[in-house]
Parts: sequence; structure tokens; C-alpha cells
Amino acid sequence: ESQAATRDGFTLVAVDGGVLDAMKAAPHPRLRDLFPDDRPVAPRIGPGDVLSVTIFESGIDELFAPPAAQQLTYGTNRITLPNATVDRAGTIAIPFVGPIKVAGLTPPGVRAAIESRLLRRAVTPQVLVSVVSNVTNVVTVSGAIKNPGRYALSPASETLLQMIAMAGGSTGLDSDTIVHLTRGERQVGIRLSDLMAHPQDDVHAWPGDYLNLTLEPRGFLVYGAVSHAGAYSLAVDDVSLAQAISRAGGLRDSQADS
Repeated sequence: ESQAATRDGFTLVAVDGGVLDAMKAAPHPRLRDLFPDDRPVAPRIGPGDVLSVTIFESGIDELFAPPAAQQLTYGTNRITLPNATVDRAGTIAIPFVGPIKVAGLTPPGVRAAIESRLLRRAVTPQVLVSVVSNVTNVVTVSGAIKNPGRYALSPASETLLQMIAMAGGSTGLDSDTIVHLTRGERQVGIRLSDLMAHPQDDVHAWPGDYLNLTLEPRGFLVYGAVSHAGAYSLAVDDVSLAQAISRAGGLRDSQADS
């Protein structure tokens, strides 16, 4: 038997109570164990993102106010600049300021950078920055999913299950669906039903994550003196031996040793 195992690459194990106890006692890796660095993610701006910048000024001789408005001695002027696309160098251009490095910053960080550059040019400037198009902080969801595509992460820092829900969910049963997560050089797979049963393993999605869902239906085979031998799907987690035999129509009284 040991020579056959070496030659064929597998062994046959008689399943008894001791084997089942050993299988139950064996530790099963969890996503949180595989990704111990899991934490909420604050989306950062990167090349290709599109930003909307609005500048407010208050006072006299405002930099961005039209000439008619500059004749007033009080009031607030607002101007929304054309949408700015972050270039490959990670910068955007702001009038009277020039290029500003925004890659790696959050919207509040960009706001502070623009306000500091406008302090000596504009009248008490206040800046609002929002992301119009987010292409840096995205997660790709594909495979057995109802709405495959690229989905942007928000400051709420969505988890894997939330990203799957955003894409419409699996096209098959949760127990038949395997979620393959690729992050950098690491790739792991977990059954969707297991992930839902253990929400503590629902780690946060990170920018650049790739989720591929595949359908791998579970089943069991029944042979011998039963009414209908063959392959049967395992739609639930816990199926007893008696239930499995009943799925096959039960034993044949004339042939089976009950």
C-alpha cells in the first residue's frame, strides 16, 4: 500500500470515529489568520482620479470674483473649477497656484494643501474637494457574480461581503460558491457560506483586490444495494448517513444488509 501511494499519489483511509474526531480537531485556517494586517482603509487619491474643487472667498478684491462682485464691500464669492484629472505624476493644476502634488492624500489633505497655497493670494479662502471619479481605490469582482465589474471603495471601508453584495451576489448557492481573493502575491479561497457563517472573518477590502467567484457544487456518491445509485448534490452542510441513503431511495430489502 505504501508503494502504491508513492506511485499513484494518494492513499485510501478507512473512515471511523477516530478519523472523524481528528478531522474535527484539525485547525482550519481563517481569513483573519491569513491576513493579520487587516484594517479599515482610508481611500487615497491616485493617478487617473477626477477631482472637483470649489473655492470660497470672503471680503474685498477677491481673487476669483468677477469685476462686478469686487465692487461690493462684503459678501462671499464661490467658484467651482473645471474637474481636474490627476496626472501620472500625481499632480493637478490650480489657477494662481500651479501644480499641486495630491497623490497619496485624502480629500481633506488636498483641501488643506490648496488653502495653504492660496492664503497669500485669495481673501480668506475656503476650499471644498470631492472625488468625482475614483479609479485608484477600486476592487474588481468577476466570475459567478450577477453584476461583475470594478467597484470603488468609500471612506466607510467596505468588507468582502459588502463588495459581493454591491455586485449583486453569487449566481449560485452560497454553499456552492468559492470566493477567491487575490491581494498582491497572496491568493486564498473560502466558501461563501463559511464566510457568511463566520462574519468575524469578513476582512476589509483593499484597493487593488481581485475577487473571483467560482461555482464548485458539493456532492456525494451512493453505490451498491440502493434504489437509485448515483451522484447527489450536498445543498446543506450537515447530512447524516441515513439522510444520504434516503436521498438514493433507501436500501433494497432483497439485496442490502441493513
